[in-house]
Amino acid sequence: MITEYWETSIVTGIKSGDDGWTAREEFLHRRGEDPLRMACRRNNRMAGCERFFIQTFAAFIETRGGTEETRHKADIPTDRSTRELAWEM
Repeated sequence: MITEYWETSIVTGIKSGDDGWTAREEFLHRRGEDPLRMACRRNNRMAGCERFFIQTFAAFIETRGGTEETRHKADIPTDRSTRELAWEM
């Protein structure tokens, strides 16, 4: 069984000075991922901020049964008539 822990993060970036601004991002992510890096990818204004405030909260736990399978391009059937049956789970 595979268990994933998800969190909600709120990242607020502050740029001070006469032309100061505030940038804010809120998003879901897996536990262990860097919320500041994700916020900077989502919002370009974060890169110009001088101070950051990060709040992270537990969101939910997702449990999937079975073992994790890695599928490759070669595993996809080329016959369209059987494609739906091969990938139906």
